[in-house]
Amino acid sequence: MQPSDTLKTTVISFEADRRDALDTQKKHIRKRDAFQGETDKMRDSMGWREKHLPRWIAKLLGGNTSAIDRYADKMNEVSAEDKQARSYADKADTINSRVINAVSDFLNRNDQNYRNILIPLAAADEFKGSIGKFKGLIRHALSEIDDAQSMETMDMFTKNKGISLMSTFANSDARDAVNRVKSAAPAFEAAAQKYQDSYRDFSVGKIEAEFGDLTDLVFDFMFDGFDFMSIFSLSALGSAEDNMEKVQRQVKSIEGTVDEQIDQLQSLRDACIAKTRQACTL
Repeated sequence: MQPSDTLKTTVISFEADRRDALDTQKKHIRKRDAFQGETDKMRDSMGWREKHLPRWIAKLLGGNTSAIDRYADKMNEVSAEDKQARSYADKADTINSRVINAVSDFLNRNDQNYRNILIPLAAADEFKGSIGKFKGLIRHALSEIDDAQSMETMDMFTKNKGISLMSTFANSDARDAVNRVKSAAPAFEAAAQKYQDSYRDFSVGKIEAEFGDLTDLVFDFMFDGFDFMSIFSLSALGSAEDNMEKVQRQVKSIEGTVDEQIDQLQSLRDACIAKTRQACTL
């Protein structure tokens, strides 16, 4: 996509401002480094009292407070120049972001191929959020199952009614946590389907039926494999843990595939922006 004259003018102006900011940053870095060299020499010439003691103690012990003050003033100059250098670096970064946004907005309005990259990328970012929430529910369920197993084991070897009651509560919490995972599975499946639909006509790297195979494994397992007793026994808890860990592995596998797809889509997006940006300055 060839850039418009308006975009060229905008990018050229931004690039000039960015170069100015970077040039100014370099000047402050040179001054900072020069001042730092002076402070190093000043410190090397100071005695142990000036180097290591608070000023008022050094003064009491006959230290050279003038040298301490000169060193402090020079260090302030180092800090000031470093602050200025970082400020202009931030300014250059801000301008760079504006250039990228300007080019991206132009491509989004005028280039269908670019939009074909942004659509699945936006869906991937959204799906990552769904994956994170689903993983959180699985982690919580595994934690509750582990607690319930511990209480169930204690209950087996004691006759304490308090322990028995706590074990019942722990089993109930574990069952509720597992049920929350089951309840969240349809929403996770819908999010996965939405993501797949977003790139149905777009092919890159591992955006293949492999992703669908992974989700099928999870969803078949989720809906068919989690029928437990109303009150868990120790063996049922172990089975629940094994099943939940299997789902966790599958979800992590899906997340890894999505991460690869995001990296590939971002690389394509950035390449499009870089190519158009370069064309603006030719």
